[in-house]
Amino acid sequence: MTATTGSEPDTGWHVPPPEPNAFERLRQRKPWAPPAILGGVLALGTAYTAWQDPNRGSSLFPGCPLKEATGLDCPGCGGTRALHALTQGDIGTALDHNAVLTVVLPLLAVAWGLWLLHTIRVTRARTGHADPPAWPAPLRALRLSHRGWLAVIGFMVAFAVVRNISAVPALDFLASEA
Repeated sequence: MTATTGSEPDTGWHVPPPEPNAFERLRQRKPWAPPAILGGVLALGTAYTAWQDPNRGSSLFPGCPLKEATGLDCPGCGGTRALHALTQGDIGTALDHNAVLTVVLPLLAVAWGLWLLHTIRVTRARTGHADPPAWPAPLRALRLSHRGWLAVIGFMVAFAVVRNISAVPALDFLASEA
């Protein structure tokens, strides 16, 4: 057994880094592609939700498994109906179905727009051989630490618990009204 000094001799064996997958190659060539693809998929889903009323039951929207099994609202219960109400311009009904989602969706739309704008600016900087711009301050603020994610999860659990308390009439508006 020999002692090592911390620098191993070069044996000639070198493992090259793995080839990037197709999505990673696309992201490297066209930084705007991921937010554009995500935006397109979400726009199609939103258009379908606007077209098909999830309250009627004749659409392809599945029910919430937790709600069907236990009768309790999860944090997402009423989200599809809230999105449908928002696409119809009915903010009051959207708040009645899922208040948190109704408040968060516009914020997520702004964050997506900033992300897309940033990636377009990165693409322009690359074609002009300039340094890429820094992330916009609102997007930097959205980066959550482990504690931040725990706070978000804790808030969603608290929302799920509070919206299922039927003993307090003041909290009835938080139920999804399914």
